Amino acid sequence: MSHKKIVHRTIRRTHKLITLLNWLDRSNFRWNGALFLSGLIGALSLPPYSIWILFFCPMMMAIIRLDHCASLKQAAWSGWWLGFGYFLMGLWWVGSAFLIDGKYLWAMPFAIVGLPIVLSLYFAAAFALSFFLWRPGLYRIFVFAIIISSFEVLRGQLFTGFPWNAIGMVLGSTLELSQIASVIGLYGLAFLASFLFALPILFFTEKQKWMKISAPLLCVLGLAAIYLFGLNRLSTAPYETVSNTRIRLMQPAIAQDEKFDRSNASQILMTYLTVSTRGSYPSRDGMEGITHLVWPETSFPFLLEQSPKAFCQKTLCF
Repeated sequence: MSHKKIVHRTIRRTHKLITLLNWLDRSNFRWNGALFLSGLIGALSLPPYSIWILFFCPMMMAIIRLDHCASLKQAAWSGWWLGFGYFLMGLWWVGSAFLIDGKYLWAMPFAIVGLPIVLSLYFAAAFALSFFLWRPGLYRIFVFAIIISSFEVLRGQLFTGFPWNAIGMVLGSTLELSQIASVIGLYGLAFLASFLFALPILFFTEKQKWMKISAPLLCVLGLAAIYLFGLNRLSTAPYETVSNTRIRLMQPAIAQDEKFDRSNASQILMTYLTVSTRGSYPSRDGMEGITHLVWPETSFPFLLEQSPKAFCQKTLCF
């Protein structure tokens, strides 16, 4: 492709972006809708979807919006709407717990919507502080990344903490990208994710040619460096084994709603004990030689330590 064609294509795309921004600037409702949508899309970069490339959408949208905010209040609301979409898409599964017992279905909407409403306040505060410190150029990307990752730390600590949907997990979607956490931790990943995924917007917003080229290039080189670090760490990591260890994983295939029914308690415990001691291919030698037995989460509808009869049954079988 010739240099002229590249320039013309870039001009057309920039013109389209300017047209879109002009359309959004006509109404806060349009901006809030776009931010909410970008938050929804950004949540898909987290497990179990792990489409990490989608995180470019909310980070670039955040920078564009802060560039066009006229007040601190506007910036805070912008952050809240982006966060609301992000947490709503990422935490919808919380509502599934209310399907186990129909008595609490009335509370399901409060959990699905209420939790994102509260958590979005962290994004609102991060946007407001970013707006207060906003300056042109690469500086604003760096400041935004520091602030948003700092509020991620607060979200993981304040009021007992709720670090679910951590921004750093965007880079935790693959083993290679996540290895840098061994050096900088989860919140270091949050800084890198927000910084690197926001960088390409400078290609559209900056006038200097060197900035247009260097910002996306820095993003690509940064992600490549993180990936190569992880690749090297995984390839050179020592593999250690523990002798005289046999682990048995037990899966009874009991429906989740049955586990919460106290009338099934005795039957469920007997199923667990039977399956655990029966063994599996290639031998059926009970618990002989087994050093560790792993049962699934939410095994039965009571606490084993508070049920002497059940505890005795378990002790006699093992």
